Amino acid sequence: MERHVERRAITRRLIRKASCASAAAVIAAALAVAGCGSSSSEDQSTGSSPASTSQTGTSASGTTQTLAEAKAAARLEGPTPTGPRAVSGKRIWWVGCGDKFEACADGVRYFRDAGKILGWTVEAPDTQGSTAIQNQVIRTAIAAKADAIVIESVDCPPIKSALQAAKAAGIPVVDLFGLNCDNPAFDGGPSLFVSPRYGGTTDVARLFADRGVSDARVMLAVLREKGVEKPEVAYVNSGADQVFWVAYWDKWTEFMKENCPDCRLNNAGFNVAQWPNPGTQIAQTALNAHPGTNAVAYASDFVLASSLAGPIFARDKVVCCGDGLTQSRDKIRSGGMEIANSGTLLPWEMMSWGVASTVNRLLAGEDPERLPNEGSGFAYVDRENVGEPGSPVRVPVDFKAIYTKMWTGR
Repeated sequence: MERHVERRAITRRLIRKASCASAAAVIAAALAVAGCGSSSSEDQSTGSSPASTSQTGTSASGTTQTLAEAKAAARLEGPTPTGPRAVSGKRIWWVGCGDKFEACADGVRYFRDAGKILGWTVEAPDTQGSTAIQNQVIRTAIAAKADAIVIESVDCPPIKSALQAAKAAGIPVVDLFGLNCDNPAFDGGPSLFVSPRYGGTTDVARLFADRGVSDARVMLAVLREKGVEKPEVAYVNSGADQVFWVAYWDKWTEFMKENCPDCRLNNAGFNVAQWPNPGTQIAQTALNAHPGTNAVAYASDFVLASSLAGPIFARDKVVCCGDGLTQSRDKIRSGGMEIANSGTLLPWEMMSWGVASTVNRLLAGEDPERLPNEGSGFAYVDRENVGEPGSPVRVPVDFKAIYTKMWTGR
């Protein structure tokens, strides 16, 4: 009970610390998502610069899954196949997190693809990852009498007044990855947007924790297939001050310790606010401090677009799992990586189409509290499905066909 109370207190402190910056700023740093999260790792719980620490497994419970079995356990499932026909002729405004960032640009590109089938006009001014511009775009959308607004990875507090104006104007708002204003960490308040439902929940921190377990399972399977004995694994926690990533790494380290008692885990993490400097130096120093490192875990591809790529891949380390953007996919094609995750949660393209489905359901009058799943589980990229450069990842679920039939009847 005391531990549970302590974790909740840590979560509240971290969320308050991060809420002054938009989640878009986090994507700008991590090409992933924003937010803040819960932690049980003492070296991460304060939100300060995490020191390089080592942990060793304490349980011999072990798992002997093969890589194929670990991938199958991720169980990517498609969206609910029933729902309203396209509510066409609508004008939807997308408030993104900056076109210069790959994940952000991909998000709106895939949303536009879905919007064409739905018969929508999609307006998506470049916010440059700026909270001020995001607020301005929301108010511009209101003035333009938008039919709906989509916000990508922005928490409620920094845009609260603009969201209140949208609510007063009767415009539905959908936010992918953001924490709502009714979150207990913000001392409560009215809900000002709707989040898509994935894996039976709108609790993104829980989904990130589930992904942490899945990525750890895959990494252990790769280590076994590569024949690595007594692995020394550096984990680049690139969001030690952010709730979602803390939830991810909390579960990742827990699974590794329980299932790999011979593994030695070294934290090479830093806070999002420290990127690129001194975050790069912090991680590089931690990596260099352990010359026996034979594997590296990371969760966001942006770290490979920096000088960290050198020490991460030096001496033929086993590297996993990224989030399916250009850097990890290029490494898979070149043989530098065995496997990567296909997105921050669901595959990137599938998430954007799920957002479009959520908007369409709201426009059709569905109850925001009873929205169905837009997919669940995770998918991984390897040499077989990495696809061509610039193309979406090929995944084992034909979600486009499911949505297209739902929206058009064919």
